[in-house]
Amino acid sequence: MIKKLLLVSITFILLTGDSKYLMAQAHERGNVFTNAGIIWGMRGYNYSDISSNVLANLSMDYALSESVSLGAQYGKSLFNRENGSFNNSMSLYAVRLGFHLSSSDYFDPYINLSLGTMTNNYNSYYGIVYDNYTVLGVNLGTRYMFKKSFGIFGDVGIGMGLISFGLVDKF
Repeated sequence: MIKKLLLVSITFILLTGDSKYLMAQAHERGNVFTNAGIIWGMRGYNYSDISSNVLANLSMDYALSESVSLGAQYGKSLFNRENGSFNNSMSLYAVRLGFHLSSSDYFDPYINLSLGTMTNNYNSYYGIVYDNYTVLGVNLGTRYMFKKSFGIFGDVGIGMGLISFGLVDKF
C-alpha cells in the first residue's frame, strides 16, 4: 500500500511539477519554515496499538525552489502506552523531502516523503533496553498562513504518524 501511494504521489508531482499554476506563493525559494506540533499514531515494528504514541514534534524545512523543500524533523514521546506503561521514552530523527502544490498566498498544500529512525528506551527485567528501527513516511497536508510569517499546519500520513498538526513560522 505504501509503495503504491508513494508511486502515485511521485508520478503526480513529476507530471504536474512544471505547470505554472502549481507554483506556491506561500512557499518561495529560500524560505525557511519551522514547525512545532504533535504527531499522533507513530508505530514501530513492535507496537500493536497504533494509538499508543503521541510525540511532540519540531521540524525545519528549507525551500530549494517554489515546489521542493528539504528538511529535518525531531520528535520526543509525550506518552507511550505500550504494555500498559506510560514511561517509555521514544525519540524520532528524520529527514524529509517536500513537494508543494499550490499557487495561493495563504495555502501551501504539500506531500512529504520522510526517512528516519525511531529510538525506544524502556525498562525491562534486565535493565534499560534500546530499540532502534527505520521509519519511512508519506504525509499529505497543508499549511495555512494567517500572516505572511505565521500559520498552522496539518497532515495525514502513513509511516510517519497518522495525524500531525501544529504551528508554523516562516522566515
